[in-house]
Amino acid sequence: MQLKRIIRVAVLLLSGLSLSLVQASDLIKRAEQLINQQKSLQAYELLFAEYEQHAGTPAFDLLLGIAALDSGHPSQAVFALERVLAMQPDNSHARAELARAYFEMGENEAAKEEFTAVDKQQVPESVSATIDQYLSALEARFASLDSRFSVYIEGKIGYDSNANSATDSSTVAIPALGNLLFTLDASGREVDSGFFELGAGLGFNTPFQGRDDVKIFGGINLHERVTFTESDFRSRIADGQVGLSITRDKNQYRASILGQRFNFGGDINREQAGGTLQWLHSYDNRTQLSAFFQAAIQRFPGQRVRDVNQYTGGIGAVHAYDREGQ
Repeated sequence: MQLKRIIRVAVLLLSGLSLSLVQASDLIKRAEQLINQQKSLQAYELLFAEYEQHAGTPAFDLLLGIAALDSGHPSQAVFALERVLAMQPDNSHARAELARAYFEMGENEAAKEEFTAVDKQQVPESVSATIDQYLSALEARFASLDSRFSVYIEGKIGYDSNANSATDSSTVAIPALGNLLFTLDASGREVDSGFFELGAGLGFNTPFQGRDDVKIFGGINLHERVTFTESDFRSRIADGQVGLSITRDKNQYRASILGQRFNFGGDINREQAGGTLQWLHSYDNRTQLSAFFQAAIQRFPGQRVRDVNQYTGGIGAVHAYDREGQ
């Protein structure tokens, strides 16, 4: 009787195991189909619902990791792919996907280590080429963490047929006076002049107190336009900006202040000051969302009636398609 009971229990266990394997096989096939159809979010939800029962099975965890990564859950992908590698250390597919997950999370050192490990294995040329692209992108990221300074100097020379942006007519009609014609003074009509322009600037972007996720950026610019024969229309623009950039996971927050002075004909024409707040979100490796708000004041010395306050806001999205001729 004891032997029969043992045999019966063994048969039930084997039957349950077979049923579980069949269910897992069907689940994996369905998830593969969804991923191939670029329905990764549906695949992720399908697999995650069976997490308690199948987690720890390499085939299940590999698909879960891929689906999680492609649907915007890189941290979940890391957990699943690390379970695969714990049981199958030589699984190059899982290691490549883990490297990609680290890349998406901004874990640059870990991503480089995993990509390099995969590249040392015997992988198809297409995979190796993709890895090289990721490694190049990582090098660009590492370079961006260093302090950067830029300087430019520019010069132009030319001829302007209407240096004062005025009319070429010698008379003008005044509607309020019954369209009576008045003769314009020569200073109110268009004048031409040759000119040259000079510009120079300095920009910088540097980590704040050695922190890679917090940076100070800014710059100054000076631009001067000199007219050869009409000195009254000589102009100069000087501006400066300084700001702080903070990166958190896939988000970047930027705040900056700026100032500008515009001189015209040797006198101050206007002065401007303001600030900008900006948010950038990298939804994935190819899609970025953004929003900004800017406030500025413009003041015209001696012409206060022209003073204005300006408020501007906006949102944007950028997506790079994965195809030739992006």
